[in-house]
Amino acid sequence: MYSLRTLKMDFYRNVKNFNIPTILQFSAGLKNLEIHVEDPTDANLEKEMAGELPLSWKISLSVVKGVRSPVLHFCVRNTSILKISSNIFQNAGWAKNLTVDVRDNGALQTLNNPSTGSRPDLYRKTFLMDLKLTGNRWSCDCDLGWVEVWMRKRRQYICEHSPPIYESSPHDSEYRCRQTDDDLRTALCSNKNNNTVIDTLKSDIECGWSSSNSLHGFAISTTLVFGILMRFV
Repeated sequence: MYSLRTLKMDFYRNVKNFNIPTILQFSAGLKNLEIHVEDPTDANLEKEMAGELPLSWKISLSVVKGVRSPVLHFCVRNTSILKISSNIFQNAGWAKNLTVDVRDNGALQTLNNPSTGSRPDLYRKTFLMDLKLTGNRWSCDCDLGWVEVWMRKRRQYICEHSPPIYESSPHDSEYRCRQTDDDLRTALCSNKNNNTVIDTLKSDIECGWSSSNSLHGFAISTTLVFGILMRFV
């Protein structure tokens, strides 16, 4: 179905083995996909979205606008995306706690600050709780400089609380904080002789928290895998 450009579909929870990438495997021309989830559900769409989506695909700026959950996991993997703008997170519905996983996008160079709040638990603001960056060709400049400030905020508000207020147990908090630090130690800067992101941010870049929050256009194309995982509580 190469001529199919836009598809709007419902979430069929009663259909056995319902999987969206499988349905779209012969829709090479698809550019826009809308999935309607009208009723509350315990499912996070991980199973339904698992797999490879068509090569040419664009994601709307309003893709997370309708989130009705305080927790949002934003995952983009195995794509040819060059940049992810902060615009997409400016209106993230009811989301307050945000995690971002952009590992293994071979061309990805820029990720703007996805947090809209300076700390957790601000009214109608999101705060980044966890971040995964490895497997990309990062351009380490002020567009990524917010990460160093975020790491300090995360240690202050999340990792150093005892007992932690954002994790189910101290062990969960300690593990996730250590895991994030390890990920940043293996993420590399392509414009800094492949030095690690964490070392480059500490020694070569001096940028503020909001340095990368200016509004930019957001266009994603040639996407292989994209997942938005939501937990409804």
